[in-house]
Amino acid sequence: MRALAMTVAGLIPVLIPGAQSHAYMVYPDRNDPRNLILLIERGTGELVKFASLPPPFNVARQSAQGPDRFSFRWRYAPGQFGLAYLNVDERGQGVLTVEFINARMVDGDSFGAAAVLVSKDGRPLHTFYARADVRDGAFEGEKDKQLTRLAIERPPEWWRDVGAISFFYMKYGKFQRLDDDAIWRAMRSIVQISTKGEGAEQRQ
Repeated sequence: MRALAMTVAGLIPVLIPGAQSHAYMVYPDRNDPRNLILLIERGTGELVKFASLPPPFNVARQSAQGPDRFSFRWRYAPGQFGLAYLNVDERGQGVLTVEFINARMVDGDSFGAAAVLVSKDGRPLHTFYARADVRDGAFEGEKDKQLTRLAIERPPEWWRDVGAISFFYMKYGKFQRLDDDAIWRAMRSIVQISTKGEGAEQRQ
């Protein structure tokens, strides 16, 4: 899948337990018409059940589709958005790629994103955390984009039990004076409102 973005500056989003996303739009990517973007018009932390999406977006394993054809995207401010996509092959090897895009680079800001894979019976299975820091007016490497890839390997039957996904987006301003550890703790605290700390976690 391809998806992502963040919330407004440092505020904990309002989470609705069990909330589901049904509002979506499918359209060609203007940069590559062969790619389809599935735009989910829901808030951060809301549950997106794969079964509620149209084929071929209705399963977690996307070896045939993503990352070249399956995309989610959330906007969080004019000119600012994030993308992420999950590519899972037939052996159960997956990679979540998070792409932070920021047209307004404010030195000292940090952006966070998390994706939670949820079982068909509602159990949090795995949480991905990604982060991008703005330093000297750019992301690392003097860029206005940052790609983070998080690899996961599970048996194919494990992926068949994945029935939903939730995305969380965060922004922390320089004025909040949070150090590295404090930002990671803040990100986890937002997600754990929903997961209660259940399931595996990985970050980068």
